[in-house]
Amino acid sequence: MAWSDAHTVDADEPAALQRRWMPMRYDQVDRGSFAGRFRALSVDGVIVASERQNRTVLKRQHTPAGSCSVSAIREIAATGRCELDALDLRTTAFMPGARDYEILLPPSDIVFFQLDQARVLAVADTLQCPIHGHGAEPLFVTHAARSSVLELADALLGTLGACAPDERRDVAPGYVGQLVMSHVVEAVSAMSRRTAPASLANARRITRAARALVEAAEEPLTVLDLCRELKVSRATLQRCFEHLYGIPPLMFLRMHRLNAVRRALIAARGTATTVTAVAMKWGFFHLARFASDYRAQFGELPSVTLGHARGAARAEAGASASA
Repeated sequence: MAWSDAHTVDADEPAALQRRWMPMRYDQVDRGSFAGRFRALSVDGVIVASERQNRTVLKRQHTPAGSCSVSAIREIAATGRCELDALDLRTTAFMPGARDYEILLPPSDIVFFQLDQARVLAVADTLQCPIHGHGAEPLFVTHAARSSVLELADALLGTLGACAPDERRDVAPGYVGQLVMSHVVEAVSAMSRRTAPASLANARRITRAARALVEAAEEPLTVLDLCRELKVSRATLQRCFEHLYGIPPLMFLRMHRLNAVRRALIAARGTATTVTAVAMKWGFFHLARFASDYRAQFGELPSVTLGHARGAARAEAGASASA
């Protein structure tokens, strides 16, 4: 049984913790210093986790084949979205493996279980609880009542997370896993698939194509570039982005570039790379305005982001030399 509890100050930190079991990337969407907490308990082949953050993030994850997750929302500041489905305070979600997911998550507090999908299906067969499409399709359902998944996650994290390590060893082997599986299977079995409107499907197609262009480009793109490549009007592009992400494409491109700069600065810590070079690479040429926008987005100046680890690297080098 393994337990971790981390207070996070950068959007990539909870993503990095989850990259232990799946590819994951976060982009911070709104402005301000990031603060959050990520707790995770691994027991009996099951991961139960709780994630809280004070900023809107755009999450992109690939759930590996053979894995699946079930999640519920404890608190959320506004309506979020996973692909075509809205996420609110009463949403319970089942996300099977071998899929990419794109999730717009406002400031929130969520819980989720990461599970072995074959084991989930086997338990469903044993309990005679049919799962739609034999677990091959994502399900997002809004319940009027508090989710039993949420209650179980809170109980496990609150009790097992708070107890001493030797007390956790007293838990009967396999019991927590069986408990989780039975709760999860019953919850997923009770969910029904929702059908997305055609307009949402079209918005998803256009925004995903736009994102693919942005990610593949070796230089910053403009709204004009996207409209030309996708053969859509600016108005159509704007409606699609506002419908799915709640922000216009111009703001999305700016958000993407700022997050790209932040990742580059963190990666360049301890090197001779300059803030100016990184900023210009990502299309920021008004450096004073860039610094102001960066600070508004992340709560610190870009020089501080780059300089934090330079100091740490020097200290580590000094410690090694002393040793």
